[in-house]
This record gives sequence, C-alpha cells and structure tokens, in this order.
Amino acid sequence: MKKLVSFFKYLGMAIGLIFLEQLPTVFLAKNQPFWQSFLIALSLLVVAILTIYVAKRLGFFSKASQVWNSGAYKPIIMGFLIMVPVKMLGGMTLVLEHGSNANTLNQSVIEQLGMPPMLLFALSVIAAPIVEEVVFRGFIVKQAFHYSYLGVIVSSALFGAVHMPTDLGSWILYGGMGLVLALVYQKTKKLEYSIAVHALNNFLGVLSLIL
Repeated sequence: MKKLVSFFKYLGMAIGLIFLEQLPTVFLAKNQPFWQSFLIALSLLVVAILTIYVAKRLGFFSKASQVWNSGAYKPIIMGFLIMVPVKMLGGMTLVLEHGSNANTLNQSVIEQLGMPPMLLFALSVIAAPIVEEVVFRGFIVKQAFHYSYLGVIVSSALFGAVHMPTDLGSWILYGGMGLVLALVYQKTKKLEYSIAVHALNNFLGVLSLIL
C-alpha cells in the first residue's frame, strides 16, 4: 500500500511538471507582441527552476564534483553522436512516407508560430530538456523502474508519444531520441548528462531555425 501511494505521488508530480511546462505554450501566437513573448519565456524559466528544485529534493542530481569532471564530455558527446544516425533514420523514413518536404507535426507547429529567438531558446534549450529529462528519465527510469531496461523502453515510448507523432518517421525520430537519452542516463546514472545531450541537440535545432 505504501509503495502504491508513493507511485501515485511521483506520478502526480511528473504529470504536474509536464503540465506546467506546456501551460505557457498555450498562449503562443504568431506575431505576438514582445512583452507577451518575454512573459512566456520568463514563465518557462520559472518552470525550469522549479523542476530543478524538485529534482534536487528527490536526489535526482549528483554532486557537482562527481559530474563535471574531466571525463564529463565523453558520455555527452557520445550520446549526441549516437543520436545523429537515429535522427537521420527518422528523417529518411519521413521522406519515404511524405516526400522531400516532410516534417513532423511537432516541428511544423514550432516553425509556423515563428517564435522570436529568445522564446525559442527558453522553450527548446532550457525548459524542455530540464523538465522532460527529470520526468522521463528521473521519475520513470530511476524512480519507477530503478534503471532497468524496461524503464528505458517505457521512458522512450512516452517521450515519443508526448511529441505528437503522427507517422512511423515521427515515432522513430522522437522515440529513438528518447531511447538514446534514456540509455545515457541508465549507463551513467547522471541526469545532468542526459539534460546536456538533450539541450545540445535542441540548441543546434534552434540555430538551424534562426540562421
């Protein structure tokens, strides 16, 4: 009974964090005034800070001295490099399904909104990596499944699902990304590393939209 209560408590916290991350995006609109974009970006930063606080209280983060050492770059770079062919496979599948102009629904929505760089950065590079890694890796891989491979699979599937996949290519793209991130976390037990890989991937995506 105690374990069941604990499970639902953590489930509620995970759902709550995802809800808070998505809530500011409800107010996104094309060509909105700067002050609205600024407030939304600020709200996303507050959600990211709140998520870090919750994660620290639950012991999801390691001591800084144990994380940011001379070998920290290896799992981060390796995770990112493994993600590249996974994304290429998803992209090629999308092209085979829908032609050369194929895109995922999630990416299409972001591009159509035409968000200013400040807001795009706050959403994609800061809030999303922090919140999603804490929820899908911290709560699921660590807390619910104790680093088991079942947790990796469940985490990857749920991560893919929240990115609104509408075809096989989208599932391969987002589910595959989730799988790489989950494996980085499972192997290193350092949530900071999966957050860094996620943020680096999204940062390059944001750059491609801006430039």
